[in-house]
Amino acid sequence: MKLRTNVYQNWIRSRNRNFLKLLEPNPDAKVVDLGCGDGEFSLKVKERIGCNKICGIDVHEPYINKAKVKGIDVIKHDLNEFPYPLENNTFDVVVSN
Repeated sequence: MKLRTNVYQNWIRSRNRNFLKLLEPNPDAKVVDLGCGDGEFSLKVKERIGCNKICGIDVHEPYINKAKVKGIDVIKHDLNEFPYPLENNTFDVVVSN
């Protein structure tokens, strides 16, 4: 079981590194992370882009609380439900990883 966990964790790290490489720096960008979870990856996105703040959407209250403590503006919403509580043309970058 430990080997499977290690393989999975290595894959996650590799996937995240490759995903972050796709993002271009833009300090003025308005960014939203759909399914932000606890905000750990959202902070990496924010750092890579160099923006001042990042917004997240998630439905799981314990994750929302952790993300908010990290300084992420989080909207509680189930991403399976449409429409999303966002205004059109609000964000320059939409992340869903």
